[in-house]
Amino acid sequence: MSNRRGGSRTVPVVAVLVTMAAVLAATVAFGIGAGAAQASGGAGEATTRQSAAVGPQEEPQPVQTVKDLCHNCLGADDAICWELPPYECAVSVTIGWVAKNDVVVRFGTVDQSARAGIDYLPVKDGVITVPAGSQRGTGVVRLVPGKPTDQDRSFLIQLYQPSEGEISQELGQVTISAGEPGQPVDPKG
Repeated sequence: MSNRRGGSRTVPVVAVLVTMAAVLAATVAFGIGAGAAQASGGAGEATTRQSAAVGPQEEPQPVQTVKDLCHNCLGADDAICWELPPYECAVSVTIGWVAKNDVVVRFGTVDQSARAGIDYLPVKDGVITVPAGSQRGTGVVRLVPGKPTDQDRSFLIQLYQPSEGEISQELGQVTISAGEPGQPVDPKG
């Protein structure tokens, strides 16, 4: 940097490091296709460097949940399943209000590393009901019994056509764990 004479002043330029995890956290905080980021590979260690003139720093805001986003919002939850009898995987929806009436949300499955017909039975037009007086409803996706593998696999739950409210988090990731129940597993990878 140089300092010119004649009344000009130097504006400091600061290198800003933005991690993909921070970008994804902001995406989740505002309910904008959070699952889509997972579908494209999720948060890695990749970073982006930018140069920018930086003004006063704002305090980081806490990550919000579906309940914090708006009274009328609903979203798909992430889930972990194991390949054990009865070979069913519970998938759920959370709503941002206590339902006065049953809230019905339609859902379908989308392949990722888990494949429909091989790892699980596809759902094209399933229904999850959030019962009156509750904020969460659960549906079922059947797993295909087979030889357990040594790698986790995943598929997505995609929500559409809620009977009430608006979808703020359309996708939830379901992980079929290669581990055993009781072992700590992070559904985000």
